[in-house]
Amino acid sequence: MNICFVIDSMKCGGMQRVASTLVNGWVRAGHAVTLLTFDSTERDFFDLEPGVARIGLQLEGQSANTLQKGQRLFSRLTALRRHFNTLQPDVVVSFGEKTNFTVILSALGSGIPVVISERTDPRRHRQSFAWRLGRFWLYRLADFVVLQTSGVRDWAASFLNVKKLRVVGNPVDLQHARASMREQRANQIVGVGRLSREKGFDLLIEAFARADRADWQLVIVGDGPERASLEALAGKLGIQDRTRFAGAVKDPFQILGAAKVFVLPSRYEGFPNALLEAMASGCCVVSFDCDSGPSDLINQGINGVLVEPGSASALARSLGTVTAKPNKLQALMSSASPSVAGYATDKILEEWTTVLVEAAA
Repeated sequence: MNICFVIDSMKCGGMQRVASTLVNGWVRAGHAVTLLTFDSTERDFFDLEPGVARIGLQLEGQSANTLQKGQRLFSRLTALRRHFNTLQPDVVVSFGEKTNFTVILSALGSGIPVVISERTDPRRHRQSFAWRLGRFWLYRLADFVVLQTSGVRDWAASFLNVKKLRVVGNPVDLQHARASMREQRANQIVGVGRLSREKGFDLLIEAFARADRADWQLVIVGDGPERASLEALAGKLGIQDRTRFAGAVKDPFQILGAAKVFVLPSRYEGFPNALLEAMASGCCVVSFDCDSGPSDLINQGINGVLVEPGSASALARSLGTVTAKPNKLQALMSSASPSVAGYATDKILEEWTTVLVEAAA
């Protein structure tokens, strides 16, 4: 099968990690894959198989006014249409709301099947009225819409034909995760993600300070616009000597496999890669029970702990409990990895490929 995959960029991010896993898997399975982004290839964070045809359109950047926005959109539409005509793919796959719009418009009248995917929770990730109206009409033109959770599928079913909807979770490299596990783990609480408001790292820092576990360290993996303010918050709360900002890393399993506890403090999620990776790595996971994602993975008290969303005090209590009870901690760690076997890379690739074959047919 000839697959064209379109995403805004391949910089560091959960959506990009999934994209790299999928295109690499399809190439290894013998499919022809072209990966298109609106930026250049110089900022790519993730490694790609040599067989992936990588094209950077170099059409990134911000627009100062409506005219420039229109010009940039026109440039993207014409560039994508030109590549679609040249490549003649059996199917086009698009990740991300705004990229989905552009891909659908670019493919109009071409006869090329289009599969789009929402990569966050659109019920919480607010866009302007114009974008929401555009989504209402344009998503109807896609052949299939792939969602990450059943909750978001129910939202999409309110305005789309359910026959177009598919739910596919994210993949995780179970073999690599388990190979990275350490027999002796550190008293570390780890958070992984983009350092932006929706990821809630301010709540994690506050909860860690309230939990008052002097023999534990907080490790925050990732980068983003709030890093400086988060570092300042750790200093203000007097925990800077027990808080480490590790920055963006390609292989989070090396950190997760050596830690005892992972926390997902997000205000909202689509399908949290970091939580899935932490469970695969055998961490005891504690997560806010936000609308989409965590409850799809965590069975309360069996393979993890779900906490009242947005409450730093509730999170602090849960952290205090699991870190103070070694037997409970070990039980949660032992049950985490086996519970996510259904998200193994091969299985998720098979589910995605089934959607693409159905669209191409």
